[in-house]
Amino acid sequence: MWADPRLNRSLTRRGWVPEISAGVFLSGKVEFDRLSDNIGDSAIRWERRISRLLLSINNVCHRQTWSAPDDTAETRGIGQMSSSHTVPQSDAPEGRLLAEPRFELMPFDSMEDQLSHLPDGATIAITTSPSLGLDTTVEWSVRAAEQGYNVVPHLAARYVKDDGQLDEILTQLTDAGITDIFIPGGDREEPAGEFESSYELLTAMDRLGHEFEEVGITGYPEGHDFISDETLAAVMDKKAPHATYITTQLCYNPGAIVDWIETIRDRGVELPVEVGIPGVMKYQKLLKISRKVGVGDSIRFLQKTAGITGFIRQFIRSRGKYNPDELVEGLSPYYNDPEYKLRGLHVYSFNRVPDTESWRMDRLEDWAELTEPRDHGLSG
Repeated sequence: MWADPRLNRSLTRRGWVPEISAGVFLSGKVEFDRLSDNIGDSAIRWERRISRLLLSINNVCHRQTWSAPDDTAETRGIGQMSSSHTVPQSDAPEGRLLAEPRFELMPFDSMEDQLSHLPDGATIAITTSPSLGLDTTVEWSVRAAEQGYNVVPHLAARYVKDDGQLDEILTQLTDAGITDIFIPGGDREEPAGEFESSYELLTAMDRLGHEFEEVGITGYPEGHDFISDETLAAVMDKKAPHATYITTQLCYNPGAIVDWIETIRDRGVELPVEVGIPGVMKYQKLLKISRKVGVGDSIRFLQKTAGITGFIRQFIRSRGKYNPDELVEGLSPYYNDPEYKLRGLHVYSFNRVPDTESWRMDRLEDWAELTEPRDHGLSG
């Protein structure tokens, strides 16, 4: 059993009986304490040391034997969910927020398998891949729409060559019955053609006479690595009249998201917000993605959420995987609030839908049970 009694109680509540030496936790705690004492090291070197430690702990955990009761997720067949599964209904704020999220998918070979783990008619956002280009995004968008999914193609401006290609793409999407489109700028260093920004593409859509019921633009709660906050604000103010909602960049901090929404409301931007959250994934993958997409310092995130010792406990308790429980709980009070207009979640799945959807279904079941009317056996 674990050296920390609170961790034992938490694991027991979740039905897990860890058959592992307490030395794993203790050695991890000692190493993290040593790292925190040397906080003066450069952030990059410190982060690499944490990553190596996580890998070591993860390997140890996977070598140990874990026993779980028959009704745990392991024996229910995590990852074996079909697209026809029923979504539990809950009146809890968290349940309403998680009921119908958007799932962001990348148009890779695994797309078909990813779709098979989602509910029928789920809303999916399909990204533009730097290596595959726009054609693959359009092809998958049309295929998914034909299968009955609500599709939101990402049409990255810097990947579109000219008005002719734009007109052709928008016509294909309209003919497929797609009514919602998301317009990011795109991370391509040199534009493929005449569009350098999402604003230019939005105005071109108007010029060509293409109208969609929903048009999304990007928001940056934690700012942008290469664009000043002032420039981001000015660009959003220009794009807002051409859009119907905002989807935020990946962010782990509910307080930062709420503060950012308040800031844009003070500027007069009243568009509804779809908050971008990470799905379930291994912590090491999370760190790698955080560095790649530039959404704030990964080390600072770890320190803020739980502290060093708290994080190692969280890492072991979750068997090396991150889940967005605290993020959802922190955002739920603002769901459908008329001032904040937080209308839903945009889940960055990174094509790891089975784990994320299993987590979502488990949480919805938990919240449905909490809000069920209780029969106290009273009679009149």
